Amino acid sequence: DLVIEKSAPSGSEAEILRIRSGGGIALGGAGDANTLNDYEEGSFTTTFSSGIGASLNAFTYTKIGNFVILCGKVTVNSTDGASTQLTMTLPFNSSGRNAVTVNFVSGQNVGDIGLVAYTNSAGTMQFYSVNDNANEANHTHADISNGDEYYMTVTYRSA
Repeated sequence: DLVIEKSAPSGSEAEILRIRSGGGIALGGAGDANTLNDYEEGSFTTTFSSGIGASLNAFTYTKIGNFVILCGKVTVNSTDGASTQLTMTLPFNSSGRNAVTVNFVSGQNVGDIGLVAYTNSAGTMQFYSVNDNANEANHTHADISNGDEYYMTVTYRSA
């Protein structure tokens, strides 16, 4: 291991960084709980629930430990107009229900407040329209038209 230490006020050495021979970087101590051993960047092609056709533009992700940040834009090409809830696949399974930010949606009925989404442990994200009385309703294929666009930043904990 390569260790970087700094003098503590009492004159002893305090470990601040350890590059572990088995892989990873330990911050503030040598224990496994302090080790970052997973970093990844890449691109991801998502799919929507059956009945939606879309072109997917520039989806990228960064995974640091168990945090995943996914950014991109989706343009809807076709929809079957069904009452099926809109879902989208994720690059990594989620640790459970995580709220997601949908930055901007053009051309859709998204309720009075807007569109929200949640991840689940199955590796998908579900979309909901929110009204001003704070009620959520499934955001369905019937709410979507050709040419609609989703601009998203998704941050969640992976399983």
